[in-house]
Amino acid sequence: MRTFILSGVVLLAAFAAPPALALEAAEPFAAPRNAAAFDRALECLTQAVYYEARNQSANGQRAVAQVVLNRVRHPNYPNSVCGVVYQGAHRATGCQFSFTCDGSLGYGIEPYAWE
Repeated sequence: MRTFILSGVVLLAAFAAPPALALEAAEPFAAPRNAAAFDRALECLTQAVYYEARNQSANGQRAVAQVVLNRVRHPNYPNSVCGVVYQGAHRATGCQFSFTCDGSLGYGIEPYAWE
């Protein structure tokens, strides 16, 4: 049994034993050495932080970035930043990040928040 505290609410959740693969340490993240690939990865990561946490504190924004990078390193997810961010975007449901399939990308950005 694990206890989670979210905004002052205590949630208790029972989890089945994780599969053996989930216990393996993720590989360290290495940024692409190719300049174009690096720029694309940075753009995808920036989009994830902007659309998922632009109204959050700096810690909330860092948390979104960390989730993306943790998934890139984990063998159960795509091995690129853009692959993780846009995983499932081609389906009506199942998006890893809601902004990739809810139409948010079609709206303009708020320049003050895109920094």
